[in-house]
Amino acid sequence: MTLAAFGQAAATPLQSGNVLVSTGNTLSEYTQAGAWVRTVPIPYPGGTRPGTETARDMVVDASGNLALYNGTFDPYLSQYDVATESWAHATHTGWSTANNVSYGGLARFDSFVFATDMFTYGTGDSPRGLVRFELGGATPVRFADAVDFIDVALGQDGLLYGLTSNEYTVHVYDPSTLALVRTVSLPFGKSIRGIAVSQAGEIYGASWDDYIYRFSAAGVQLSRLYSGTYDLIDIDLSDDGVLVVGSRSGRVIFTDLQLLNLSSFTVGSSPAFVTIVPPQQPPPASDTLLISSGNTVLEYTVDGQLVRTLPIPSSDYARDLTVSPGGGIELYNGTFTPSLSRYDSAAAAWTHWTYAGWSTVNNVSYGGIASCQSAIFVTDMATAGAGAPRGLVRFDLFTGAAQRFADTVDFIDVTLGQDGRLYALASNEYTVYVYDASTLALVRTVSLPAYVRAITASATGELYGASWDDHIYRFSASGVLLGQLHSGAYDLIDIDISSVTQEVAVGSRFGTVILTDLELGSLHAFSVGNSEAFVSFSTPAAGSN
Repeated sequence: MTLAAFGQAAATPLQSGNVLVSTGNTLSEYTQAGAWVRTVPIPYPGGTRPGTETARDMVVDASGNLALYNGTFDPYLSQYDVATESWAHATHTGWSTANNVSYGGLARFDSFVFATDMFTYGTGDSPRGLVRFELGGATPVRFADAVDFIDVALGQDGLLYGLTSNEYTVHVYDPSTLALVRTVSLPFGKSIRGIAVSQAGEIYGASWDDYIYRFSAAGVQLSRLYSGTYDLIDIDLSDDGVLVVGSRSGRVIFTDLQLLNLSSFTVGSSPAFVTIVPPQQPPPASDTLLISSGNTVLEYTVDGQLVRTLPIPSSDYARDLTVSPGGGIELYNGTFTPSLSRYDSAAAAWTHWTYAGWSTVNNVSYGGIASCQSAIFVTDMATAGAGAPRGLVRFDLFTGAAQRFADTVDFIDVTLGQDGRLYALASNEYTVYVYDASTLALVRTVSLPAYVRAITASATGELYGASWDDHIYRFSASGVLLGQLHSGAYDLIDIDISSVTQEVAVGSRFGTVILTDLELGSLHAFSVGNSEAFVSFSTPAAGSN
């Protein structure tokens, strides 16, 4: 199909801030002032859409493409690629929703889309809960399968909120681990059919009683606003604080976080599910590699072209490095009395911080560093020269203060996963401790089936390991071996994933840098000399922004 007959040119991107409306099995784009932009028919796989199989809620990813809850008893996750004007469809065994005009919600987190699931009476449709689809095509995962859900939303606080079929209980999950965080009870009898959640964890509800509600994170009603229309069914919140609400009768309503203002327009007479197009990310660019080798920072393109060199002021052995969100180079500089050495590119100057008792064993591959927002994390070990302390040390870049935690374990590497978790590799070379990078709480531990000297983690929590046995390993989030690749180099000591290109870079003891992909299906390498090569991509980890 094409868009040529429906307004703008076929491949025109969705416009950030515009409203998408799923109504009458068509998808329409409007400005917030109500100006029509385009309409796209929503196909149902197989050609003929059964009367029960209504197109419902939708979400837009940061690339400007759309995923849609397409159906009722036999739904599909239908994905629309705006640039190629094409649809793709996926489903999952037992996934369905009750045939209510307001049910069937979607939420997006990174490369995942979450869909509500309910017990229905079709053949095999007894499962319930939430279904997580991976847009890359992996097998969907059902969880929270003791509950019927009618809507789901990713809060601006980073948590996943599921509204149950009783219309007042909200279950809150960690979208990375799928663990239940808490349960919130909204006031009984408000008939909430759709929810959205602010950065502060406040919950906004679209109600069948025609009101828009605002609740505290604990579920206390703070205010309400009469919408001026009947039977509200859906709600979404933009990054800049605009609430948009859809109704059963095709009216689209706008308000603010304080529920003080109201405007609206009509898109027809059918139920209207709504979402606001988020800001678009630019297409992936190239990324460069920063390499700590021989007390020098070397910058290379991924095809091995030297960009610049930067001497490291050190009377010891400079180890691992990372890049902080402001673009600074952060370096683990030393062994028994190391410094956090920080290079400010704008000022072309180094500063050096340290912390009492911080040290690492004098092994060429030990000494890891990670960046997360305003914090730098480094590994710590008990050594004879520095006494007994061990664990992880967090430096606060704003205040200069440092804090040791997890102080019963010797760690040899630490990384910020692209899922936002902090992963630390113990000195036994196979146990990984996973922490919440904000609270420092232990989330889980993972036992790997192979020995590794360094780790990194993808957006899905898969672990990648660089091993002294010359192999690059790929493990599931629970530690199951998924693949391995012989690097062609000796003694691997460090590993990183690009948040821009998703390439995997590995450094070796003798200066060879290896690049592969997340599937470990490709391999190329270049040499930066004969000294140990610690590696970091020059773009900060996605979770650190």
